[in-house]
Amino acid sequence: MNFTFPREIEDFRNEVRTFLEPYAELDGYLGQGAVWPQVRALFQAMGERGWLSLAWPRALGGEARGPAWEYVLWDEVAYARAARNPLSAGIVARSLIRSGSEAQRARWLPPIRSGELHFSLAYSEPEAGSDLAAVQVRAQREGETYVISGQKCWQSYAQDMDCFWLLARTGEPDSRARGLSLFICEKDREGVRVDPLPTLDGDQLNEVYFDEVRLPEDHRVGPENEAWGIMAEALADERHIQFPPGRVR
Repeated sequence: MNFTFPREIEDFRNEVRTFLEPYAELDGYLGQGAVWPQVRALFQAMGERGWLSLAWPRALGGEARGPAWEYVLWDEVAYARAARNPLSAGIVARSLIRSGSEAQRARWLPPIRSGELHFSLAYSEPEAGSDLAAVQVRAQREGETYVISGQKCWQSYAQDMDCFWLLARTGEPDSRARGLSLFICEKDREGVRVDPLPTLDGDQLNEVYFDEVRLPEDHRVGPENEAWGIMAEALADERHIQFPPGRVR
């Protein structure tokens, strides 16, 4: 078996290594919260090179590269301890490409591609933990608006992000996985509050409160009550680029 990448991909790996040299002291892989302005600038520099959208379709501003290109990119970024793959260019963008409307892709993908727009996952809750089918944050529909109420917990880097990738219940309270919907919620919307949860290493997680936050219908991604399938597909994206093995080379 041949365990090497094609020459063109190894050339790209060397290009990434050279690009990362000025960021040798960044140390944003585990300590992003302390150096977020520099990490954000790194992502913007990557966006200028088209590296945040390597595998996106060309029609959406990507380069239609194969998955090995992304793998090598984030493998090297992790090994350099520079940063983690941003959720915006990973889970969020790929879910929008698969399940978002044409208008949503036109609105959200360009600032994600440029490294300007960043997301925190708003999945877990104090009473649900990792059992996402037990989520109880409510999205109550009122005409063409959803009213979001409830609490999320343990959100990584929410203090610095621009938006939440929000999982909320639109079905009956006991509907489990059959009653969940996904939303994009800007952090600066009225009724959103982010409180820190300090960690032992000096960093922080966060708890996020939604106090009757009003979201337009066009902020829902995919059909109502069908978020479970979208999230299941996103798990493959997570394993591919969110947890690169190069950090323990």
